[in-house]
Amino acid sequence: METSLRVAICDDDSVERAVLERHVTHSPVPAECTLYSSAEELLEEYYVGKYDLIVMDIYMDGLDGVAAVNRLREVDPSVPVAFATSSKEYALEGFRMGVFYYLEKPVTQKAVADLMERARAAQAFVPHLEFAMDKSICRIPYSRVMYVEQNRNDLILYLEDGTQCRMPDRIEETAQQFEQNGFFRPHKSYLVNPNYIEELDIGLMVFRMKGDGQVHITRRKLPDARKLQKEKQIKLTETELL
Repeated sequence: METSLRVAICDDDSVERAVLERHVTHSPVPAECTLYSSAEELLEEYYVGKYDLIVMDIYMDGLDGVAAVNRLREVDPSVPVAFATSSKEYALEGFRMGVFYYLEKPVTQKAVADLMERARAAQAFVPHLEFAMDKSICRIPYSRVMYVEQNRNDLILYLEDGTQCRMPDRIEETAQQFEQNGFFRPHKSYLVNPNYIEELDIGLMVFRMKGDGQVHITRRKLPDARKLQKEKQIKLTETELL
């Protein structure tokens, strides 16, 4: 079964948002849409790996699309972005920011279908895990994995949408490839994606993750965890043990 692309549509015009959403959902490429009426709202909720494609209007009240993408690139330099606009006067600026498509208004179904095909093709170049599961091939981008836990002879992948996936492997054999994709190993049985850490509790020696997950930290790895916390500006707490 083909995985749906997660698409964010940001436009302060409700009619334009509805048109874009309709074209995206009627594309041959399966997609799930999240709508935003302002760039500020999108940036407040965004984290690396949240979307596979962002469709951004340029001319909006408040923060415009160009300024929004500039801020977005400070957090995520690679997420595909398409500008939806009635003018290409920002084409050079868009090229500099890595905008990979322009949708000219009024937007057509054909143009959106082409955009979606390109976004799906771009997924092939996203670093990902690929393994056999239930007689099929499972393909999961590293950016969607919050943390990994060793469970007997399998790895349990905790994904950002709240689901779990069991991968037949040993953490010792796969830790290096995770670490090459930005993961931190705080414990012999865990790997963690820093983009999903909400808090470091040095009293309990755990990372608190988005949702309800917790990742344990060994005393030996606590100094490295503190360094990561400072680099990523993660909230720091110290729960006293009774």
